Amino acid sequence: MKDNKITVVVSPDAEERASMVAAVALGRGFARTQSDARKLVRQFTHDFDMNSAYFILAGTHDFKRSEIDFHLLTRIASSGICVVIGVRRLPAEFAWCCNVYYPTDFKRR
Repeated sequence: MKDNKITVVVSPDAEERASMVAAVALGRGFARTQSDARKLVRQFTHDFDMNSAYFILAGTHDFKRSEIDFHLLTRIASSGICVVIGVRRLPAEFAWCCNVYYPTDFKRR
């Protein structure tokens, strides 16, 4: 069963966050190569038309900036649309509705 939560990648480096978002997009079948996945990633969530988007792949988001954005992203994710965003750090009060990935989750073993 699909878990309809916001997927969050956490890293202090913006370039690494964008790469991690692209890696998640690649893993979910939105692209065939890493470079194609990078083309789908936008810098901010506001770069997407959230009312008509089929997916949201954003490298930078700030949960504390706007409550309305958080509720909108949660609603979109709960309806089954893929929402993957990158953050510098994840505040504890938002962790309940997120699947969280850290840089160590993407290191090859």
